Amino acid sequence: MNILHHKSYHVYNKKNVEKVRKDEEQAAAKEKEKQKKIELAESEARLNLLRKKAGAKFLNDKPTATIEHINLFKDYESTTNEENEAEEKAKAEKLDRQLTMYLDKGATAEATPWYAKNSTSIDKYSDLYVKKSDRKKRREPIRLKDDPLEYIEDKLKKEDKSNKEKKLKKRKRSDNDNSNHSNNIAELRAKRLERERMERERAKRLYLDPTEAEDHKDEPTGYNSQYNRKETLLAKQRSLSNYVGTHIWNTQEEYFDYTGKDSEKTKEINHDVLYRAGETANGIVTYTPRTLIYDLKGNFGSLQKYNRLFQQSVDIEPNYSWDQGITRIDRPVSKNRYQQELDRMDVDYEYQMNTDAVEELESSVNNWSDFNRINFHPRSINPIVTHQAEDEVNRFDNYTIGKEAYTENEKEAGIFDNNLRLFAEECDSLQGFHILTDVDDAFGGFTEGLLHDLRDEFGKLSILTYGLSDSFAYYRNERMRQKIELNRALSITHLSELSSVYVPIYTPTEKALKTSNLQPYLHFNEYSRYHTSAIIAAAIETNSLPYRLKKNSITLADSISRLSYVRNTKLATLSVSLPFMKGNTSSLPLLSHATKIEKEDVYSQTIVTRGLQINTDIEFINPLQSTFNLETLLPLPDSYPHILTLHENKVPVMTQFESGAQNKANLEHEKIS
Repeated sequence: MNILHHKSYHVYNKKNVEKVRKDEEQAAAKEKEKQKKIELAESEARLNLLRKKAGAKFLNDKPTATIEHINLFKDYESTTNEENEAEEKAKAEKLDRQLTMYLDKGATAEATPWYAKNSTSIDKYSDLYVKKSDRKKRREPIRLKDDPLEYIEDKLKKEDKSNKEKKLKKRKRSDNDNSNHSNNIAELRAKRLERERMERERAKRLYLDPTEAEDHKDEPTGYNSQYNRKETLLAKQRSLSNYVGTHIWNTQEEYFDYTGKDSEKTKEINHDVLYRAGETANGIVTYTPRTLIYDLKGNFGSLQKYNRLFQQSVDIEPNYSWDQGITRIDRPVSKNRYQQELDRMDVDYEYQMNTDAVEELESSVNNWSDFNRINFHPRSINPIVTHQAEDEVNRFDNYTIGKEAYTENEKEAGIFDNNLRLFAEECDSLQGFHILTDVDDAFGGFTEGLLHDLRDEFGKLSILTYGLSDSFAYYRNERMRQKIELNRALSITHLSELSSVYVPIYTPTEKALKTSNLQPYLHFNEYSRYHTSAIIAAAIETNSLPYRLKKNSITLADSISRLSYVRNTKLATLSVSLPFMKGNTSSLPLLSHATKIEKEDVYSQTIVTRGLQINTDIEFINPLQSTFNLETLLPLPDSYPHILTLHENKVPVMTQFESGAQNKANLEHEKIS
């Protein structure tokens, strides 16, 4: 294609194009001249005809000159505009080049292509480039003398050469020692067996109970031993929300009357709100909580997924293809004395629990399952498969890790579709959801993932979320403290957006107890989750009574909407008086960090009292308050800690569920900390 423009017969040769253009211009000029002559002849014919009609005398006289106006620009009109013609000619050539695919290279201005030119830049700076004499190297890209790649390649070549020499020496040495290896096979086998035995012993120690820790006092305390010693303190922390939930479900069981003698227990409360009726594969009728319990693998303690109600009648022994024997390096969690007494009561219905087992709960509770009294449905027990308790490598202590864990857990187990949807579809009129979650660790992010699925599936239902925080959360250093505060901030931001109402709750402290009027009646260990979770459970269980009544009950949505009478809000606080004594109508926020309540800052309030007489002298008259009064006292099961001085199995309680000043106090506390 590059030689076409050289051919004289080529239609787009520049000479041919110029020739054709000139011929066309000449033909056009001739045609124009011919047209002028025709027009002049026609005009003269018309003029003669008019003269004849007018009878002119001098028909044969010809005019000697034409009469015209004075033309001052005659010289300029006779000349042409060279600049305009050059521009028009350039435009025409440009159009021709676009239409003819640049085949017109021109005959007069033949240009050498850029790739055929000799580069003078290399010759100009030839002293800076590496000279390559070898023909093969000439094909490689040209490099500067100070090119770093040249330096790296030289170093790599030298290292490769030295490595080859080392391998060669090592191979020669191994060849010389082959005769000795053949005589030491028995010794090598003995060393391998000893090494395997030590690995098995180490694995067994890793799976021991955390309480059976090794004593490292006599060993040198290097960095690793000190690090692991502190980690055992953190490993003993369990899920606060499951502590609270266990107390709540144990309280629910106390409402049931299995003898039929005490009908007052179920007089006011509708248990179908929180419980579901079912039937096992063996035909046993069950009445179990409608709940989903999430926790890390290893945090369920002695609680089994399949309890005595749902246990298979025949245990199938697994058939292993391995015939060399199996050594189990894990062992089931041993039950405390309280759980052993419960198992004995399930077998012998006339057996009465030993009081010593109840007294030992104060010192034997290491997990929330140690004082659990409920037989849950197997679908209620849902371990998080992505993380393991007491795993110091893959910790479950970050909000983002919790969100990722929920996504991965749903891919593996499908709990939302298989378990939660089943419980929801069983309900005739589903009111909403209660969420109890920790917010000091990754469970806040895990709950956000769950709330997203709930909003997508049940967008119009109410969601009441309790975000639980430990007032004495353990942290090893300043960075861990900042991580806990960040987890709390992210939880209150994202969970409040996805919930109908978000209630931040902190474990009670002795400082808050001293500022209240409850100090003579309530004594607890502020560092014990077994104690503090019992107080929180009493508050949450009492606060849920208005939408669990048989008569004059309201819905969960109504209970939440009462908080927005004055101002729309998604944050609320919960305070409790435990026990609620006659004449004590005020209650400081025992479950928050507020130290006082400004009455003018309370937007709306729901007060629930239980255990008061109907003819009580206490009156609640306030248009911003919704009051509910029940005769049913709060039942205290034998698993409830001994933190009350009344020594009764039933106590009166008052809770205040409100929006207003306490939210501001809690947020300010987060800023200060």
